[in-house]
Amino acid sequence: MLNTMDQYYIKPQANVDINGALPIKGVGSSLPKLLIHGTMDNIVPYDNMNTLMENSKGDTTEMRAEGAGHGEAQKMYPERYERTVDNFLNDVVFKTK
Repeated sequence: MLNTMDQYYIKPQANVDINGALPIKGVGSSLPKLLIHGTMDNIVPYDNMNTLMENSKGDTTEMRAEGAGHGEAQKMYPERYERTVDNFLNDVVFKTK
């Protein structure tokens, strides 16, 4: 799911490289953003989440995954993860509700 979002939304619309450094430039746009971060991420410092939220403009949805490492939020919290992504896509991006 993340690869599809990256290919069709994150790179072309938000101008953010999710594999690059802290995407501070991308969060400054008014495009909707979904930020999911594990508190035990040992690749991307967890404090980056606060920096991104503080600098974000426009609709920004967040999910903080307690105890999750890098890329583990979906595995550790599958229902919450799916609900967060579904709500973001339906209520913010596509506004179908």
